[in-house]
Amino acid sequence: MMHPAPTDEQVRLLLAKFGLEDGVVGSSPYEGAANYVRLVGPWCVRVLKDEAFADDVRREAIVVPAVRAAGVATPELVGFDDSREIVPGLVTLYRRLDGMPLGLIDQAINREAIARQLGEQILRWRFDVKDLDLPRQQGQRAKACYLRAKTRLSPAECAWVESALERLAATTDVPDEFVHNDLHRHNLMILDDQLEAVIDWGSAGFGDPALNYHCLPMDWLPLLLPPDADANFVGRCLDYMLGYALNDIHRQARGGPNSHTGHLRWQALLRFTNLGLRDDWRYWLQDAPVN
Repeated sequence: MMHPAPTDEQVRLLLAKFGLEDGVVGSSPYEGAANYVRLVGPWCVRVLKDEAFADDVRREAIVVPAVRAAGVATPELVGFDDSREIVPGLVTLYRRLDGMPLGLIDQAINREAIARQLGEQILRWRFDVKDLDLPRQQGQRAKACYLRAKTRLSPAECAWVESALERLAATTDVPDEFVHNDLHRHNLMILDDQLEAVIDWGSAGFGDPALNYHCLPMDWLPLLLPPDADANFVGRCLDYMLGYALNDIHRQARGGPNSHTGHLRWQALLRFTNLGLRDDWRYWLQDAPVN
């Protein structure tokens, strides 16, 4: 069920309910599918847009204080309202950020620095966020995604994927850890060529730690993974990355030159397996057919 957008007066009433000063109400250019986003001075007011995302909003209200306590860079949650007294949807209020999503930045970025900063953040929540009552998260392994996407691939691409799937099937399960599970470029806020914050924790939970990496470009992986990541863990990361690329292969890319969506994800994966894959990882994904 879709809820109507909040009026400016409703946004001011929400701020007043939490004792926050109001001001000129503006819209955010980065609004997603789940929430209406209004910016008022130092505050970001998010009002549930689609009731299908209500559980995600509740989950995020639990997760954000926990990841902040672990030292993760994410916006401060200053209010959560599920009374529906002022607006029909759930409400979350955050301290406003100054940066913008990486996927929408038009100029070149310091890719290596941002990737390493993100890797440090991931390690903080992987090992320091515990004891939250959250559902187990399960990603889509490459085999299932391939069965849906194979009609869109060339015979050479099909042969390469099937060969990779045979090897990746040998990876073994690893203990669950806390995962973001939706760590794509639009959820990375960048300010002055640095990682300002990680946002949107509505898909977070506990699961295979490789799910922290599956939405990101494969060429970031050597910069993101800790030095002690063994071959099995690398294989699981590559399995999920391959699956995510296959699952996205039919979609048009969106965003700026730093976008990594749609068919761009598949093309980047194929290029990297030929140009940049570390020798000790090549067992899992050997040279791919690149047009």
